[in-house]
Amino acid sequence: MTESSIPHGWFDLLRPPPTTDLAVQLLCRPAEKGAYYAYRNGVLTEFRTTF
Repeated sequence: MTESSIPHGWFDLLRPPPTTDLAVQLLCRPAEKGAYYAYRNGVLTEFRTTF
């Protein structure tokens, strides 16, 4: 999946936004491709996979 096909406001777990939030860092670690999380205003608001 390319960056352009990721819905606005969603980030690829392999390319997380900069953060020091441990919970977000942990979510960034799974190797599952196609997993995304919504990160808005410093808060993890939603998690989804595309499987």
